[in-house]
Amino acid sequence: MNMTNTIWRNCNAHPDQIAILYDGHPVSYRALRASVERASARLAAAGVARGDVVVLSIYNSHMSYLSVLLAVGRLGAVAFPLSKYREELADENRVHAIVLDKDDGWRSSNLPALRYLEARMLLAPPAQGDRLEVPPVAQGLDDQPWLIAHTSGTTGRPKKNPHTHARSALMLSLPPGVSQDDHDRVLIFTSPGVEYGITTIMRQLYNGTTTVLMQSTKPEDFFAVVQRDRPTRVVTTTGNASPLVAYAAKALPESSKICASIRSMAIGGSFAPPALLQSIQQRICSRLEVRYGSTENGLLAISTPETRAARPNSVGRLMPWVQAEAVDENDHPLPYGQRGVLRFKSPVLATGYLDDEQATARAFRNGWFYPGDTGSVGAAGYLFLSGRIDEVINLGGEKIDPRLIEELLDEQPGILGSAVVAVNQDTGMPVLVAAVEALAPFDSEALKQLCTKRLGKIYRPHAIVKIDALPRNETGKVMRQALAAGLKISPGAGNP
Repeated sequence: MNMTNTIWRNCNAHPDQIAILYDGHPVSYRALRASVERASARLAAAGVARGDVVVLSIYNSHMSYLSVLLAVGRLGAVAFPLSKYREELADENRVHAIVLDKDDGWRSSNLPALRYLEARMLLAPPAQGDRLEVPPVAQGLDDQPWLIAHTSGTTGRPKKNPHTHARSALMLSLPPGVSQDDHDRVLIFTSPGVEYGITTIMRQLYNGTTTVLMQSTKPEDFFAVVQRDRPTRVVTTTGNASPLVAYAAKALPESSKICASIRSMAIGGSFAPPALLQSIQQRICSRLEVRYGSTENGLLAISTPETRAARPNSVGRLMPWVQAEAVDENDHPLPYGQRGVLRFKSPVLATGYLDDEQATARAFRNGWFYPGDTGSVGAAGYLFLSGRIDEVINLGGEKIDPRLIEELLDEQPGILGSAVVAVNQDTGMPVLVAAVEALAPFDSEALKQLCTKRLGKIYRPHAIVKIDALPRNETGKVMRQALAAGLKISPGAGNP
């Protein structure tokens, strides 16, 4: 099989239906197919063949990125989305070509002999009289990768997670957790360069609906696109949703009217504080879904208004095809409701990471995936998170779980998100610092006292700092190392 065949069915059955609305310009399924075939013909002419790795370093056009990605898949080659940290190519010896934006003069110093191709040229209509030889679609690729996705990399170097054709096709066929119809317009307000974004786009193309794409991630542009294109659903990340509600609160009192066409909104990528959920429901859409999943295991649980009413502290109910357990330090399953290390398995579970045996051995054991989260599983299938193993802070011999402080802060009115890190003072002594995104000023001393009262003296932050935005990666997860590096604390100063 070839996973793109699931999309080509719609290109053949509904060629004139709008597949993509890109910055207001409609692209039919027929036009999408033609664009992909042009790119596949030119990639093949450049020597790209089945099994070759093609790096996608395309940032200036999400539409170009999507077309080239599909062309790579049609050829049976492997797409390697390159993040902004281009040194990831230092040890990548399987790459055949790199596709760049127009006039991008970057070249890898580690792999100087690579073939560099321009996305605009791959997708350009043929000149008069030119004939492009479109190669046949590669088949029989069930267990072969077509995409190498990256994990979040919040606690270290991102790991490479191969997506095979069969795994991706199955992932697209699983229900998304919400009902959809052929007339839906789904606005994807996140980068297609991350697994969450591209999988969401592929699912819409698989379902035959219309995907709304926009190049900008500015809040004002989001509301302009909503007003113009009238999407019925929005899919985004926590990191992208937070600026939306902050902008609406400050500059757009009529945001709920502008967003009247939106029947539901889904956010994922990282934990969403209650104040953020409430603000989204007030200012954008009352029907809000929060998704919990991973690159390695797909969608695991969904929180809806109904599940939040039934179990307010849960991250939602497990999807029907997901198995989940909390286990002790010896990997023995714990009773329902008892907290431990979480592990999951599903039909779309990956088999491991590429070129990283140690990380694979840590995360994939006995058919289960261990994402590093701690929590519990309820008897009725509700999932509860309590923290992450790799985020525990050792402060003077005391083991501190930052999520306990963050959960307490996130419960306070007006706080859209928080992150607690250890920051070295000028003396070199580390202290706890909480960085907070908030809609309004807050009393930091009162919040410190609340932490002491509810959690104990060792959980009292040395400082609570209001910042414009927490540093997040493309999936919305907080980059804790970057946050800690950017905070400066003087000895004896309660707040920097």
